[in-house]
Amino acid sequence: MGHVISRFRKGYWIRQLINYLGSVFIIGLCIYFSISGGQLDFQNALFWIACLGIIGFIFCFITFLFMELKQLIITDSGIKVNYIFRKKTEFIDYKEIEKMTTTRITEERGTGRTDGYYKLEIELINDRILTFDEDQFENYNELKSFIYLNRKNSR
Repeated sequence: MGHVISRFRKGYWIRQLINYLGSVFIIGLCIYFSISGGQLDFQNALFWIACLGIIGFIFCFITFLFMELKQLIITDSGIKVNYIFRKKTEFIDYKEIEKMTTTRITEERGTGRTDGYYKLEIELINDRILTFDEDQFENYNELKSFIYLNRKNSR
């Protein structure tokens, strides 16, 4: 049958850029407003908010680089996951899949909820979970369909 390779959405990269630049901007503002008389005021609450923001930013950025930044190659025999930043490749045989769940992710905005997007969560027999969503990959439906079809055919 062949294989399907995941393709990142342009909007995904734009959203990541906005999130990380926005975080750096807000942390910078907190530091700027915690300067008093040309000195950094360590007793200012904004200084400590900036410190917590930096810790959160580092955690989120490392998680993004090492866990979220991945390419999926769906083949007849399984799912190949290439973690781009850490240059690690993992192969998941369809027999290792215990359960697959699709959920809709929505957010509250103003007076209603957004349309949201779908996320596929694949639970593996070794208590690991592989997730990806249509907000991340432009060919999400093709990837998901190929996994369901090949998993069904491998039994």
